Amino acid sequence: MKQRNEVVDIAKGIGIILVVVGHIASSSFDAIISIIYLFHMPLFFFLSGFYCKTNKSFIQFFSDKGCRLLIPYIIYLFAQTIVMDIIIFASYKNIEEIKGIFLSFHPLAIWFLISLFTCNILHWINSRLKFPPPPLLAIVTGVLGCGMVCSKLDLPCCLSQSLLAYPFFYIGDVAYNKIWGNNKRTIYGWLVNSRWNYIVLGIFSMALVFHPNIYTDMWSLTITSFVGCFVYALIGISVVIIASSIISQYKTISRYLSKIGVLSLHVMCLHCMIIKGAWLGVSIVAKRYYPWYDLNNPKGDVFLAVFVLVITLVSSIYVALWIDKRFGTLFNYKIEFKK
Repeated sequence: MKQRNEVVDIAKGIGIILVVVGHIASSSFDAIISIIYLFHMPLFFFLSGFYCKTNKSFIQFFSDKGCRLLIPYIIYLFAQTIVMDIIIFASYKNIEEIKGIFLSFHPLAIWFLISLFTCNILHWINSRLKFPPPPLLAIVTGVLGCGMVCSKLDLPCCLSQSLLAYPFFYIGDVAYNKIWGNNKRTIYGWLVNSRWNYIVLGIFSMALVFHPNIYTDMWSLTITSFVGCFVYALIGISVVIIASSIISQYKTISRYLSKIGVLSLHVMCLHCMIIKGAWLGVSIVAKRYYPWYDLNNPKGDVFLAVFVLVITLVSSIYVALWIDKRFGTLFNYKIEFKK
């Protein structure tokens, strides 16, 4: 098996933890969530661009990406719809909330899979076109995505989100395969490998913490500043990449984060279901044993929010490991960890 890049796996691990934190939906985390939303999904599209090889025929490429992305999307969409309907019924005891198991498709975080599939197809097409040049097409797709935001036009199959995401995917491919991978003396290689990366990390982190009033949510097509969205997304991505490079020097924490990163696709698809179930369980237990909690706003309690976060992360990781052990070949790949 081809050797994995540990820095990239660590970055995925950090990224998926940030995604889970962002979806806890607790008012206790509002300040953190506003920062996370600036870059957490652009980060995954950026990292996905690292390993997009377009040297196959379109049929081979489509088949490979379909097995890796569309089949998991369909399976998790089916499972998520059933689980979410059960949770709604258990929460409200109202059959009207169900709206039909197969009719109420709310993909939540798994929209990333179908959007990533579209980005891969766009990238294959982009690599074959002689005109316009690839950078120009990436810019055009980004502009079209911004147009979708302005017109509030949410196209089927997450196409609007894909248009917004493709520029980050393209930059990831260029940064890793044409800059970082070939010449570590370039600016991107310097960011990752330089002894000054602690200073750069500190400056970029401060820029994120004291960011202007900018809000970005790719899924809901909510962007308050297009230029700010792009700039702060790249700053956030750089922070995660630099932090991952630093963390890779520490064996214990890097080993666990890289394992989480390898499982990030499954965790991405699982965590929303587990969060909903965890909040339901917490509300039931709190109502029975801890009546002093504000049950009208359980998500406003810091302790409960952290508890749900830990339960979600641990449960998502263990379920992801079980799924891979039992059904790994179904997704056309098998996860293997370095010993």
